[in-house]
Amino acid sequence: MNFWLASKDFKFHEHLFEIFSSPFHTDVYKAPADIQMELIDLQERTGLKAKYVEINFGDFYQKYLDQDKFPNLRKFMASKMALFVSTYLCENFFSKMGFMKSPYRSVLSQTDEHLENGLKVASTSIKVNLDKVVQKKSQLHLSH
Repeated sequence: MNFWLASKDFKFHEHLFEIFSSPFHTDVYKAPADIQMELIDLQERTGLKAKYVEINFGDFYQKYLDQDKFPNLRKFMASKMALFVSTYLCENFFSKMGFMKSPYRSVLSQTDEHLENGLKVASTSIKVNLDKVVQKKSQLHLSH
């Protein structure tokens, strides 16, 4: 997909992203019909508006958009959030892959298996307790 097509698609859906980024200040009549009533209800709740200003919108949608009262709006917001999250994760992963395959890496360590394992380690959010790992090793081998 070229940049022109991507920017054209974004321009076409701009009002949907406006609803996602600023639900309390968006024009309800530009919203899809299935979320208009819920959006009106949301905009009339000043307590929710105050919470929206206090915390990030991801937490707001998860904690304060009640599934029973705003089912269509929650579904709409989740679909837009998934779009941005998946884009971020892909960009992040390809950035790490570019580093893993850079000319600064050793030619010996660029086997497919090593690159795959390196990308798994680079893209995980699990924190490793290196001190604990080193303590469990009975013998450490240093490079020659």
